[in-house]
Amino acid sequence: WTCECNAPSTGSGMQMPANCSIDECIANTMTCTAAGQTCNDLDFNTVGDWTCDCVAPSTGSGTAMAATCTQVGECMANSMTCTAAGQSCDDPNTMMTGDWTCNCVAPSTGSATAMVATCVLDECVANGTTCLMGQTCNDPDQTVTGDWTCECNAPTTGSGSQMAATCVLDECVANVMTCTAAGQTCNDPNTSPATTGDWTCDCVAPSTGSGTAMAATCTQVGECMANSMTCTAAGQSCDDPTCECNAPCMANAMTCTAAGQSCDD
Repeated sequence: WTCECNAPSTGSGMQMPANCSIDECIANTMTCTAAGQTCNDLDFNTVGDWTCDCVAPSTGSGTAMAATCTQVGECMANSMTCTAAGQSCDDPNTMMTGDWTCNCVAPSTGSATAMVATCVLDECVANGTTCLMGQTCNDPDQTVTGDWTCECNAPTTGSGSQMAATCVLDECVANVMTCTAAGQTCNDPNTSPATTGDWTCDCVAPSTGSGTAMAATCTQVGECMANSMTCTAAGQSCDDPTCECNAPCMANAMTCTAAGQSCDD
């Protein structure tokens, strides 16, 4: 048994109280990044000590709030252009004019001279470990946040938005022909990727029988005991007194009627 820290704290103790910690920047980073600053939590065991820090070469820090940064060079006049977009300002050469830049705050990347930058953030860099084995992280638009997904790898299917996906593996997708060729239906009782080889071919009533991962040996009734092979050889099931098509009859009735049979779906 374990003691688990309650969210937003993290930590666990095996058969003892846990040592809980909380990174306050998880909840407060937007306060800093909206001003083009970085968030820092000096002590995970202390509440209220997180800071917004100005990005060099500007200086300044604010405790539990956005900082008032001291700018240098052209950023003294132009920093608001950058910070209004959540970016930092840099003047790489204070002896020149027109070379100031707006820079995206990490983990975003991007920079533009004398104008707001177009920031790019591959959210899978930070969140890729959320996706489980057999899944792939995908960030379709790196200029937009909150759109990353966990995608199940083929042949499994499924997707999770900003979370691990619940993957499904329907083995009948790959194996249905084994069943239909014998006039039987395919069934996968457990579509979890962890459970494979449990799909079955099931005989169509009134015949009975089932085969796991293979065509079934069906027990026929009535005249089908002697004549079922006529139907199953054509991928159909046998019923006394008729051979009935398993496929939807709107599309396949001619197959049966050409053989002097009726179609039943």
